[in-house]
Amino acid sequence: MSIINPYRFAAAAGGGNLPTSIEYMLVGGGGSAGSSTHTSGGAGGGEVVVQTAEVVSATTYVIDPGAGGAGVAFNAFGSSGNDGEDTTGFGATTSNANASGSPNYGYGGASSKTIDDSETTYGGGTGGTGAITGSGGGAGSGANGVAASSPVAYGGAGGAGYSSSIEGSPNNYGGGGGGGSHTTFCQAGGAGGGGNGASSSTAGPQIDGSPNTGGGGGGGHSGYFAGSNIAPGAGGSGVVVISYAKGSLSEPTVDVWAEDLSDDDNYIYKWTGLGSIEWTD
Repeated sequence: MSIINPYRFAAAAGGGNLPTSIEYMLVGGGGSAGSSTHTSGGAGGGEVVVQTAEVVSATTYVIDPGAGGAGVAFNAFGSSGNDGEDTTGFGATTSNANASGSPNYGYGGASSKTIDDSETTYGGGTGGTGAITGSGGGAGSGANGVAASSPVAYGGAGGAGYSSSIEGSPNNYGGGGGGGSHTTFCQAGGAGGGGNGASSSTAGPQIDGSPNTGGGGGGGHSGYFAGSNIAPGAGGSGVVVISYAKGSLSEPTVDVWAEDLSDDDNYIYKWTGLGSIEWTD
């Protein structure tokens, strides 16, 4: 991996570097989980938008990955989490509505993916019933969240995020957060940065969604009856990745913060913050 020199002009004099088409992936910010009287549902992962043959123009494109949903303070009376922010780039945008986790044994948050304009939605897992049961896992951008066990007090696992090798190796993006449990067992977040649900005794490792993955936050736990008051997890920030064949093309001009993952055959760039890319004829 290398950081690109911002003063380097990629196009050779008198020649262009405009590709015929590119593949891009936008991942929105993951939602944060809500707080509750007992346990709360995991938040949904950020939506993933992929175009596998996007035609681009000789111009500058602004890239803006969305922030994850802000974490909420512990609230025994119940409060909803926050949706992650949308990610934009190449004229497209993600949509993260309903990403926040529900309080009080609620459903996990929702998620979705849109591949070449075809959208698939995923639902959060349902919560248990009764005073000491767990909450549902948040949906990932590749799978539904898992329902809580009832009458057993385990929360549901977070759904797996969308799987892609656009960075050059397999990764998941937009994993759902695990639901809160009323036991000492922490329910896992989904592959793709989903935060783990809290238990009656600990937040466990990584209750927040992982940065730069769009992972949803894990559900919290209230000590209303027993155990510690554990605030729910915040959402992980989003990311943008593009890839296209090098052929005989010279490199594009990208901002200093873009991460260069290019290999022998493809130009591959990744943004975790505001940036840009420019092509010329």
